[in-house]
Amino acid sequence: MPASRAAHLTGGQRFAIMGTMPERNLQIARFIGETPSLAYCDVCRLTFRTRQEFLLDPGQAKQQLQSDFEKHECKPESQAVNDALEHIR
Repeated sequence: MPASRAAHLTGGQRFAIMGTMPERNLQIARFIGETPSLAYCDVCRLTFRTRQEFLLDPGQAKQQLQSDFEKHECKPESQAVNDALEHIR
């Protein structure tokens, strides 16, 4: 994906697993035209898909993905925790 198309959204929450973890972020992985259609949590890798009714409205699609992301309970895989810890050391 070209750098100009990459998207990065930050979740407002912090969570604790054996201490404070870095903020989780929503990464947009696919677009349909200008509309984000698939995204994932960069910590637990849970994926989020744009609802069909928002595919023609990029703003609504982005808002829906962000809302779904903020509501999810992040359960990172054990290796994701180790990778995150290595990244901040």
